[in-house]
Amino acid sequence: MNFLFPPKKFCTIMARPSLKPPKLKDGFYIELSGGSHGRGIKIHRETKKEIDHLMEQYQRMRDVTYLGEMKEGKFLDDKGKPRKKKKR
Repeated sequence: MNFLFPPKKFCTIMARPSLKPPKLKDGFYIELSGGSHGRGIKIHRETKKEIDHLMEQYQRMRDVTYLGEMKEGKFLDDKGKPRKKKKR
């Protein structure tokens, strides 16, 4: 037997990571961050009531940011129109 190289089924080829941002589902989003760690994680819920309840739960432990409602790939403002991106 040849023990110098592992069998082919154990060899894995690493691919390049995708550069395209992931598509987000329609619904409401909040972002949780653990203080000074930078970016947090996004949490999705179907209704505003569920998001409000979730925000109350996490506010004691983490920094919670309300991101808004996502519809057709864009965040909506309070009036239901797509939010414009900020220029840097």
